[in-house]
Amino acid sequence: TIDASTHSFIGSSSKTDGQPKSVTVAASGSKPVTLVATNSAITLYNEGEQIGSLAISFAPTSVAAKDDIVAVGAEDKVVRIYTLSGNSLSATAEIRDATAAVSTLAFSPSSSCRLAVGLSNGKIYVYTSTSPSEWALTTNRWSAHTARVTCITWSPDGEKAASGGLDTNVFVWSLADPGKRVKAMNAHKDGVGGIAWTEPSKIISCGADAAVKVWKVENVQ
Repeated sequence: TIDASTHSFIGSSSKTDGQPKSVTVAASGSKPVTLVATNSAITLYNEGEQIGSLAISFAPTSVAAKDDIVAVGAEDKVVRIYTLSGNSLSATAEIRDATAAVSTLAFSPSSSCRLAVGLSNGKIYVYTSTSPSEWALTTNRWSAHTARVTCITWSPDGEKAASGGLDTNVFVWSLADPGKRVKAMNAHKDGVGGIAWTEPSKIISCGADAAVKVWKVENVQ
């Protein structure tokens, strides 16, 4: 909890077994579970208490979740898929198409289970799943960034996405026409740090230039 009047954190902190690389929230039934990835484990928390842990032998870079499906991207170019059940994670699939280290992941909010995978070489791959163990490449044509993809956000309908990168640019993509894009060049000097699609035609981005910008999205099918 953040006390807005004093700008301070109120409550207890949770220890981890190393430097957190990424964090996300998944659902085990009706219970929200926070997952923290470090270089040695993926640790599960509920209301600040550790409830489980999975030891790993790879270097994670990003973790994302959709309901009970958890994706973990890594430096070794692999995206590992897990299923959350109770207090444990079980491995269900590996995606090995990447041509560079995975830098960011984002699940679509739509009913279709789609996963966008951003890479350190600027490319973005999109996969669609029919089950936790079955993942098919939807497109690999989202490839305009010239440096590491730092962040991806999906539109509310799950048919479009926006990405930011170290190349300072923001791009908006469409699954209907993956070869085309709307671009905001030099959106943030020294790189884009975060991006969120907040309304059907509104995107908010932030960057190393200490700026937060609001964008109106137009002409995207």
